[in-house]
Amino acid sequence: MSSYKIHVIGLAPISPTEDRLYYAMSRVEMVQAMAKAAHAGKTITRWYSQTGVGDRILGSSETVTTEEITDLLPKLSTCPVCDGYGCICCNYAGIAPRNYHHRWQDWQLANIRAAALASAEVIP
Repeated sequence: MSSYKIHVIGLAPISPTEDRLYYAMSRVEMVQAMAKAAHAGKTITRWYSQTGVGDRILGSSETVTTEEITDLLPKLSTCPVCDGYGCICCNYAGIAPRNYHHRWQDWQLANIRAAALASAEVIP
């Protein structure tokens, strides 16, 4: 990992002595990380802050449980570009903010959609 700090780190237990780390730089990425963990069969139980921005993301707390911050997290919908299969628009989580895909040009979205659908055919 590089030398910069991630604002928020989520922990999903793998075993009693081992945790899987999920990184997030915003509340949207926290929701996407929870979706990725759910796809992998894991549940993020705790979130830790490393920076002042991370404290603000978590509601002025250094560590919280997922249940404590559920009200702070944004509501995301299925990604309209990949239909939930995962693409760069939704950070490969299948969910994204409603109008987030407007940041890309039409020709870029066509290529992203084709790549997402091709990977969806490979992985059922």
